[in-house]
Amino acid sequence: MRRALLTAAFVAAVAAGCGGASLNGIAQKYAAQLGDPHPSRIRIETNQLVGFQGGRQDMIELWGHFTCKNGCGLYPSCGPVVSAKQRRSRNFCVFRGTWAKIDLATGSHELRGVELGSSRDPATLSQARRIRPLFAAFPDTGDVRNPCRLTPQTPGTCSTSLSGDGAFFHVRWTYEGHTYRGGWVVTLGSPPSIRVTGAVPTQLFVLRAIAAAKATNPDAFAPFPRSPSEHPCSFTGGGSARAWGMCTTSIARGPARSHRVAFGFRWWNRRPNGKTEGVPHHLKYVVTVDRRNRVTGTQLHHTVPSPPFVWH
Repeated sequence: MRRALLTAAFVAAVAAGCGGASLNGIAQKYAAQLGDPHPSRIRIETNQLVGFQGGRQDMIELWGHFTCKNGCGLYPSCGPVVSAKQRRSRNFCVFRGTWAKIDLATGSHELRGVELGSSRDPATLSQARRIRPLFAAFPDTGDVRNPCRLTPQTPGTCSTSLSGDGAFFHVRWTYEGHTYRGGWVVTLGSPPSIRVTGAVPTQLFVLRAIAAAKATNPDAFAPFPRSPSEHPCSFTGGGSARAWGMCTTSIARGPARSHRVAFGFRWWNRRPNGKTEGVPHHLKYVVTVDRRNRVTGTQLHHTVPSPPFVWH
């Protein structure tokens, strides 16, 4: 599967006549542009959260038989579009797929990107749900969000979506007054694989270890997430200097059933006009916590001789 931003030629070809059309109409036009004007299924999801910057986008998924000749002006590796007489040119290429995903800016419907590849059959959801009994609590369709309680202490909502060659089981849950997000990415295969992302209610020990590490210096670690994740943050240095960047909390297993909790800060130098310059700087503080959540060691790593703030 390949992914790329569409060229201006492809945008113009598809956007012509769209105007204020509905997303369903836009989906039909993209399907025709990709070679199948009558797709077997269309799925539309609006106002998706993109990354950690708070951006939003709409998503269209198409199932059908798509043939993208000359890359449709879509994939740079195809080079310029060639004529039929030049089919033996090294720039001639055809991409085929039975599934396509189109990303659009919310509101303006400006084209952000396209994926074309093998079919993401909704039947894969039922296969993925059978891999682990826990997944039976999740809905068997990708368009709903159900109330769920994966552990007695963690009420929340569960949703399911297709992801690559498998499924993503997402849960939004609360614990001790705080809200967390996470889930399991299941990839079907022989054998299937399961990857945890974010914070999940079956791993409360992760939250407890992070809480123990943050308690060693509550003021310094206050800007960092309470669960394995990343978000924008800032630190104040000497005087009025302030460093803006991204705060990351992560956790890894250590020896003797301990855990290493890492609080990472990534920032850039800023010019007077506010623009960033150069490569980012990194600072990481690692706290080792034993199985009883007692701190047994700390270690500081940074890529600059003197960070722009005091962090003890």
